[in-house]
Amino acid sequence: MFINSRNFGNYGADIYLDLGMEFEEITADEAKDILDEMHTRGYVHQALYMFDAGAGLFVMCNCDDDVCSCVKGVRLTGTGIGKGPEICNQDPAKCLGIEKCGKCLERCPFGVNKADGDTVIFDQSKCMRCELCVTTCEGGARQPEIREDYEYEHIMSKVLLLAGKYGYERMVPYER
Repeated sequence: MFINSRNFGNYGADIYLDLGMEFEEITADEAKDILDEMHTRGYVHQALYMFDAGAGLFVMCNCDDDVCSCVKGVRLTGTGIGKGPEICNQDPAKCLGIEKCGKCLERCPFGVNKADGDTVIFDQSKCMRCELCVTTCEGGARQPEIREDYEYEHIMSKVLLLAGKYGYERMVPYER
């Protein structure tokens, strides 16, 4: 399902219409429900933007890491997807270890976690903050936090991306 962008002056919907694909308008709550379901399935959310064209958000993609070229590219080269304004951290004292949990090893599509005996070694520099490890960690050892090295503030402000979190004001829905 896609939001009809013709109403907003963007051209994302036009591409689907030109390809003969159908779409329907969805509400913000419906979009959140879809994102929640995709997260449960283990898909990585990506917001694709068309900054040079002045179009802003083009499409929200829920990527299956087995087939997504962007996710595979990050695993192979460490580049290809811009890191957002959040990152995950690990509290080693809360980690239950691989034998009791170890779900972060299975869930992270970016190779952030490595096994060392029963210990999980967490390489935060590789974290793309998909939060797949956060929602499955049985010990609560993983939590998101603000990324200090967020480099896209001039393109997409963290005030917008973090609305309603970390003391940033919640965004008021646009009324048409």
